[in-house]
This record gives sequence, C-alpha cells and structure tokens, in this order.
Amino acid sequence: MEIIRLLSTILMVVLVLGCQENPNEPTEEIKSSFPANKSNNELTTLKLVNSVVDFGNIPEDTTVFATYDIINNGENDLIISLVETDCNCTGYTLSDKTLMPGDTTILTLEFDSKGKLGQNTIYAILHANTKDKLHKVVLKNMVQ
Repeated sequence: MEIIRLLSTILMVVLVLGCQENPNEPTEEIKSSFPANKSNNELTTLKLVNSVVDFGNIPEDTTVFATYDIINNGENDLIISLVETDCNCTGYTLSDKTLMPGDTTILTLEFDSKGKLGQNTIYAILHANTKDKLHKVVLKNMVQ
C-alpha cells in the first residue's frame, strides 16, 4: 500500500512539473514583435467543383481524360501532398500542388480502357492539409 502511495505522489509531482510554463518560451511581448509566420501545416478547406465524371459508353482501347476543379476556399495555403488512383489503368496530372487562398487547380485523370470491358468505377484519393485529410473523385464508364 505504501508503494502505491509513493508512486501516486511521484506521478502527481511529474504531472505538476510538466504543466508549468516553459522558461525558454518567448513571452507574448516578444512574440508580438515578430511578423506572423504561416506554417505549411495549417489547415484549410477545399471545394471540389465536380467530384464525379461519368463518360457513359466508351469503346475498348481508347483513352479518356476526366478533369476535376479543386478550389482552395480556406484562409491558408492548400497543399495537395499526394494523389492515389486505385487502378494502374489510370494516371493523373495536377496543374498545381500548392494553392493560395482563392486559387484553383485542375486534376486530370487519364483512363486507358484496354482490357477493361464492362462497368468501371475508378477512384482517386487526394491527400491535403484539410480537416478531412482525404478527398475522393470518381471516374465512371462502360467499356463496350
């Protein structure tokens, strides 16, 4: 029982000391004398103008290109760190990976229908510095 009290006391001391202010941290007065520093890790928001492109019926052995408009409608720079497609039949290009507030970029998915007979639904996932880290776009078609 004494060991439990001793451990509890030690834990409380560690917690109290850990919550004290950092003496090396600049004071508010010093912080305010420097210009605001925007971090690349600040979150923002994005808007997908169109998240689904459906080509309907397409012939086999053709390539189609779907475009998706992405708008930074937040207050910080938007950084698209990665685009993942779920099929090796689909490539992509992104006109800009970093967008200032109000800017637009275009994501283009390139789908090769060779050997893809039937209904196809291809997903691409965008990773960005937004509250929702992942954003999905869809490309649909029926290869005949």
